Amino acid sequence: MRLISFDSVLNEHGEWDVMKLSSIFTMDVVTYILGIKPPDPYAGSDMCVWRWTAYHDFELKSAYASWSQSALATPDPIWKRIWDLQVPQRLRCFLWLTCQQKFMTNETNRNDTVFAEVTATVEQVIGRSVVWANYYNDSWPIYVQVTNSASTSTPWKKPESGWLCLNVDGAVSLTIGKATIGGLLRDSAGNFLFGFSKFIGCANSLHAELWSLHVGLQLAWDYGIKFLQVQTDCKQVIQLLHGSHVESCPISLVHSIRQLWKRAWFIDLIWISRFGNMAADKLARIANHSSFDLCYLSTLPTDLCDILVADVLDFSL
Repeated sequence: MRLISFDSVLNEHGEWDVMKLSSIFTMDVVTYILGIKPPDPYAGSDMCVWRWTAYHDFELKSAYASWSQSALATPDPIWKRIWDLQVPQRLRCFLWLTCQQKFMTNETNRNDTVFAEVTATVEQVIGRSVVWANYYNDSWPIYVQVTNSASTSTPWKKPESGWLCLNVDGAVSLTIGKATIGGLLRDSAGNFLFGFSKFIGCANSLHAELWSLHVGLQLAWDYGIKFLQVQTDCKQVIQLLHGSHVESCPISLVHSIRQLWKRAWFIDLIWISRFGNMAADKLARIANHSSFDLCYLSTLPTDLCDILVADVLDFSL
């Protein structure tokens, strides 16, 4: 058995060395490793955590998920979308059974239909779907997910004069679990100063948002900023970093961000709507999946021109 130390797979900056990892593991495994923060002396003492949830707190459903499938298996996005629908429970059950091509009918025993290998033809799926749709339309009120238009369409918020603004965002593919991050720095007039994007491997949405903040803060510090407003559309990040239990948080990225935060500068972390964070979201989505290197943008990409102009016009109205 070959013993491997962390120091042997880190570069001189304390980051994962992709070449060294690739010489030991397959690229699929390397992709998962890169989504994890390397050991950090500022992250505090080691502790036992539950690895299958974003906050590392034990949940029964996560225990079942880890038992029923491989830890590296891609979760079924259809399952999540169906059970997150804001519709009556019986309609969720019907949609799930439809996807599995199993139905509860009067002609067959329900238990046999659900648990046995009883399938249906495409014609049966369509026919019964129409019947159920008509029944639902006649018997149930229509559920509409109401959102606050002010919170979803709020434009970009310019910082006060003398401050610079860092927008960050993370994006995760629901089908393959691969994550990318992006962000940009602007002055109080909306002028582009720099941007970045990066493929970080496999990570959940919370860790992707934390990674974007960590990388963005490091780049902003290297830029020589003293007064920085940071905008993110992830309320979980805000709650984690402003929470009363932040010092005992088991997520190492949170502690690394806190260390950057404590340097000799002023940081104001605020929430912004996804609409106002479109520029950072765009940079995260155009990250190159074929490279793990950070893409630093010193000039404004053409893909961002329209978004930045719209941001300036919105806050100037």
